[in-house]
Amino acid sequence: MRLDALRAAGVIAFWVLADTALADERWSQALTLAQELPDTEEIVSWIERMRAGVAWDRGDLELALTLLEQNLAKAREKGSRTQEADFLPIIGAVLGDLGRFEEAQSVVRQAEEVYLELGDHVGVAGLLGQRGDLALDRGELSKAAELYYEYLEALDRLGGGPHGDRDVAYGLAGLASVLAERGHDEDAARTWGAVCAAEEALGFRMIASDRRRHEKRLVPLEDTRSWIKGRALTLEEAIELAWSIADPSREGDDVES
Repeated sequence: MRLDALRAAGVIAFWVLADTALADERWSQALTLAQELPDTEEIVSWIERMRAGVAWDRGDLELALTLLEQNLAKAREKGSRTQEADFLPIIGAVLGDLGRFEEAQSVVRQAEEVYLELGDHVGVAGLLGQRGDLALDRGELSKAAELYYEYLEALDRLGGGPHGDRDVAYGLAGLASVLAERGHDEDAARTWGAVCAAEEALGFRMIASDRRRHEKRLVPLEDTRSWIKGRALTLEEAIELAWSIADPSREGDDVES
């Protein structure tokens, strides 16, 4: 019971309070306890993944990558495809943040292979959003828009992702960034407004790297009339707005990275 409580406390500290120091302290305590208990191998793996996430969120990307790759190696030694599936997408995201895009794409492909082997269609769908982020970071706006739309369609088809509306909000944030890059400021502001409102209503926050990705494009649009209108939208209404907007992937040339 104490182990479960420590894990939950870390989740609240990290995702709701944005207190990475407290989250790391609680997960460190949980790790010590888990290592003393029998049959906690999967829990230990989960805690180590969360602590790598703390390093990632703080911007210590090299440390995060080291911790994740160490645990991926352990998973492969044990032959645990499930744990491989846990670590590969995060490694791909960190590599993307480091600007190592080709390596990131390779790791995402490995993750897809594992998800398909496990029959994890939700995991496969989640990789569409991750590929959208990579395309956005590379300035491949047409590809990013296509992937974000596919991601939202997949979530709708599957009845939501593992984190429900939070996954939808991430997809909409990606589309808002593409719209902003294309100069569709009003549509971008409304979409981003809906995401910001959902973040508050659902009691979650984006990982810092994701927030930086979108804020550098979208913060200038906050507090505008369109952004305020967007805050009144539900996520369902924001998705309807996204479908109603002419696909930005069909407009103009891609930005070169």
